[in-house]
Amino acid sequence: MQKKTKSISFSKQLKKYISIKGLEMVIHLVNGEIIELHNNVRLEKNTIVVKNKNNEFYIPLSDIKSIDLYAA
Repeated sequence: MQKKTKSISFSKQLKKYISIKGLEMVIHLVNGEIIELHNNVRLEKNTIVVKNKNNEFYIPLSDIKSIDLYAA
């Protein structure tokens, strides 16, 4: 039960950070991959949706190890 509470608070906090314009995010995934996000990001349920020029890709919150935030 505590893990679900942590995931809900993480999701709420992440949603708040995504709404801030000019904030850059570096996402470290469990598999070791690193993804840099600058804009066109939104949170839908338990997934980060990133929209590029012609396509969208999805990052499940369960795949995220950590996130670094930088002010641009």
